[in-house]
Amino acid sequence: MNISQAIMYLYPDADPMRDFMVQDKGPEPELREGAEEKGRVRYEIKPPEKGEQPVEGIHYCYGIDYNLLTEGEDYDLVERGPHITMWNLDDPQPTDTELQAAWTAYLEAEANKP
Repeated sequence: MNISQAIMYLYPDADPMRDFMVQDKGPEPELREGAEEKGRVRYEIKPPEKGEQPVEGIHYCYGIDYNLLTEGEDYDLVERGPHITMWNLDDPQPTDTELQAAWTAYLEAEANKP
């Protein structure tokens, strides 16, 4: 299913550059329970001024270093596929069922064009 085409069939006046965004990021890691602490690392953003206490988000932040983890043991790669990442239309975001129905209707409309 082409999600962008299905959305354009449902909302013909929508601007795909402004009103919605569809992305497929490929396989993404999904942590298993307990693996967050094993792969947690502290990244320094900038050193604090003299006498200033370090503040998380300003001077440092925490992240996951997947090089410290083992695939299949600590995390799995999950393929999410194409999905809507941004929705700026006033109408509610369509469900997967609505998108599939719109895609089927779009294919039928294209097949019946002269």
